[in-house]
Amino acid sequence: MKIKLLVLQDTSGVPLPFTDSFESSEYDVYRATGADVDKLTTIVNHLQPDLILCEDHFFKSMFHIEEKLPKNIPFIFFTVTGQVAPQVQVNDRPIAYLTSPFEFNVLNAVVKLMVGPEILR
Repeated sequence: MKIKLLVLQDTSGVPLPFTDSFESSEYDVYRATGADVDKLTTIVNHLQPDLILCEDHFFKSMFHIEEKLPKNIPFIFFTVTGQVAPQVQVNDRPIAYLTSPFEFNVLNAVVKLMVGPEILR
């Protein structure tokens, strides 16, 4: 079974070269760019991704809609600027934070840990 990833990226942000690495037989990758809170909620609820990979530009938006989303969808927040990602506590949801630069193999391992073995079968 493929892992369904939703990548949220700011349209004005730095291109994310690692997203191309996810496009393999293991992953279905969906992308969303600069969307408002209501649009993000609709996108997530429609796609029902296994994991949301979220650029730092979306931190505030995702925390505003977090309670409207299924709790089984983990978030990985990452920075593209090299600054430390803000650490915000969200109850009852798996969350990880990565600070740029990071290697694809690290991100890939975090994704697989977050989605759990039931998705990887």
